[in-house]
Amino acid sequence: MLASKLNLARVAVAEGRSAAAVGPLRELTSEADRKGMKYLQLVSSVDLANALISGKDYAAARQELDRALNTSEKLGTREQTARIHYLLGSLASKTGDTAGVTAQYKQATALFDEMRKEQGAEHALERADLKAMYSQAAEGAKS
Repeated sequence: MLASKLNLARVAVAEGRSAAAVGPLRELTSEADRKGMKYLQLVSSVDLANALISGKDYAAARQELDRALNTSEKLGTREQTARIHYLLGSLASKTGDTAGVTAQYKQATALFDEMRKEQGAEHALERADLKAMYSQAAEGAKS
């Protein structure tokens, strides 16, 4: 049930209705946390940050990403950690922090490259979502 709610919120963000997704994502993040579903809580938190960035609530997005990064590193979820650094780079871009853009995108790119080296994950960056993130992060890391 919670995964379905997460997917519905993701669709809303993808369709440009990020404001409509913020409330449900906050609820989902809290509910997953209450139920001890750490990975789902992390993923919904990262999606919440993405929705907040889309809605130009940069301060709240930064707080959410900082919390998510701490959780992701504790759980050892390389894909989510890379995604968080990618979003931090996007956030830095939107707020005019050029040094932050480069640093965050470099970290994201390095994590994606490490993922690709793992046995069984050689083709992970062929996924459309990861491919787009990697491409933008690699470009942003150069500037």
